Amino acid sequence: AVSQFMEKVVFLFTEFDGNNGASFSRHAGAYISTCIYVQDLTDRTLDLITILEADATIRFESRSIERELGHAPAHYRGRNAFEFVHPEDCPAVMKAFQEALEQHGNTPVIRFRFRHADGSYRTLEGSGNNLLNDPVVCGIVFNSRDITETVKLQEKVERAREEKEDTIARLTGGVAHDVNNMLTAVQGLAELAEQSVPVGSSEAGYLGDIQMAVRRGANLTGQLLAFSRRAVLQPKAIELSAWLRDFRLLLRGVLGPRVGLTLESRSHLRIWEDPVQFEKVLIQLATNAREAMPMGGHLTIEAFPTTLGANECPADGREGLVRYVKLSVADNGIGMNAATMERIFEPFFTTKTDGQHSGLGLSMCRGIVEQSGGHITVRSIEGHGTVFNLFLPSVEAAERERARATPPAAAIVPRAGKPTILFVDDEMPLREIGGAALRHAGFEVLLAEDGPSALARLANLGDAPLDLLVTDVIMPGMTGVQLAEEVMRRRPGTPVLLCSGYTRDALVQSGGLPEGMTFLPKPYTLADLLGSMRQRLGVTTS
Repeated sequence: AVSQFMEKVVFLFTEFDGNNGASFSRHAGAYISTCIYVQDLTDRTLDLITILEADATIRFESRSIERELGHAPAHYRGRNAFEFVHPEDCPAVMKAFQEALEQHGNTPVIRFRFRHADGSYRTLEGSGNNLLNDPVVCGIVFNSRDITETVKLQEKVERAREEKEDTIARLTGGVAHDVNNMLTAVQGLAELAEQSVPVGSSEAGYLGDIQMAVRRGANLTGQLLAFSRRAVLQPKAIELSAWLRDFRLLLRGVLGPRVGLTLESRSHLRIWEDPVQFEKVLIQLATNAREAMPMGGHLTIEAFPTTLGANECPADGREGLVRYVKLSVADNGIGMNAATMERIFEPFFTTKTDGQHSGLGLSMCRGIVEQSGGHITVRSIEGHGTVFNLFLPSVEAAERERARATPPAAAIVPRAGKPTILFVDDEMPLREIGGAALRHAGFEVLLAEDGPSALARLANLGDAPLDLLVTDVIMPGMTGVQLAEEVMRRRPGTPVLLCSGYTRDALVQSGGLPEGMTFLPKPYTLADLLGSMRQRLGVTTS
């Protein structure tokens, strides 16, 4: 196009120079020099400069395309640009091109794959400028550059980040499992000892302090498990408007008197979430917002339905458009700079220097949201506040297997006499504490340290009934799920109570929580254990 325009100028200069004298010669010469300079720029530019007709025919390509994509500009002239776009990217590029035709001026930046001369595809990124009405250009000027290597580097960095987080997650999940076992033992011993000391004594106070420390430790291990995406979620349908109304009072207590609160949600929005874990996410975000507004401010939580395309959704195997509920949590606080934004979801990263913050809050939030089938994004401007957007799966979008994650327990007919319990745990203190508590509560108890010994105890029962299997999940050799399945095979209808604080891998192998089994997370109190057992058995014991 530049060359053609230059030819016209040269023709005019030659035709009229003699008639218009030195003045025209001087101005035309300067104009020609300018055109030559412009063409030199397009030839030397690192970017690809393309001029498209209204039907996407390529009229002009800069010489840089040969260096980047292997073919000379003449190879592209007169051909439709979409011939070279990767088939998977064509719909998005066609949509962007159509939008460019309908509006003048610059278009948004798009990224797509374009065919190289060797048959491979390179990733280009660029934007257009609609100059169809410009009498000189009469086309859409598209400026792009090859970012293939940049994308590969970004993917490599992202893989390294994911590998690092996965390593940390496995480590923290394993630590949380061991710590939960110890906390359960400490909690049980404190409860047993509490039965032997006078109420109101200093010893009773000490035991109460021990149990408070256990609860704080359990909160920390819960954050570790949420971050590592190894917590066992027990989701159900939540009607969001009603849930937020009930949650308002708790949020007000978290925010304090200096921070205003607005809750807005369309009616009939239902999400598929574990309400306990979902509550932890909102409390954490509200706490962060309060700390970002030390002089006071306002927090707005707004929910509305949204539909995301497959390229916008997390990689969870679903195809096509997916229905979500977008929950926006926005404050007008101090905001974050770019360096902080890059690290906010890193485990153990915190901007606090008081030693009281573990740095697990936001990584826990992301873990819970992603394990629930959603994802979380954040926007923040230093001095102008922060917005967290939670994309949560709607009830309609939840997979059927997730809906079966907590199946209703089968009806059990209580029998006369003491119920017989098979209690299995590879930690000796937990077996002894559990056995003592259950016997004191009126149960017949069989103890076993692993799956094979549990099956041996079951065989020794002969024809005597087994009323309930209580088993840890993560055990050497045979997992609790595998043990439960074998017990149910030998004695169909036997109810099962799984106990653990780190069960995701074992349950995923079984496709979720199997039917006929319920779950009690560690660390638990003896009251929690007895309550879950009685509910599972449908009996009352002294």
